[in-house]
Amino acid sequence: MSGDTTPTPDDVLHDNADLYQQKNEDYGDSWRLAGDTLAAWAEHLDADVDIQDPQQAISFGLYVQRAHKLIRAFNLEFGHGDPNNEPIAESHRDESTYAAMHSSHSEEQS
Repeated sequence: MSGDTTPTPDDVLHDNADLYQQKNEDYGDSWRLAGDTLAAWAEHLDADVDIQDPQQAISFGLYVQRAHKLIRAFNLEFGHGDPNNEPIAESHRDESTYAAMHSSHSEEQS
C-alpha cells in the first residue's frame, strides 16, 4: 500500500484478486451454475422473467443468492470440503436466511 492509509486503486485490485482466488476455491463457478440453472428452469417452464418488474427482479435476485449458497455448500461437502472462509454450515444458514426473505417477499405479493 502507498505511504498513507488510503489504499490506491492498485492496492484494492490486488486485495480483491487475492480474495477472489480464496473465495473462488469455495464457490467455484457458482455464479455461472446459478445462472445456467435458473435459465434452464425458466426454459423448462417456458417462463418469462421480467427483471424490469421490481417484484420479479427481487424474487429472481433471491433465487440467485440462494443458488450461490447451495452450490458453495455442495462444492465443499462433496468436493474438497476444506473451506477457506466460513464453515459449510454457514452456507446452509445463509441460504435459509435468503429463503426466509424470499418467503416474506412472496407473501407480500399474495
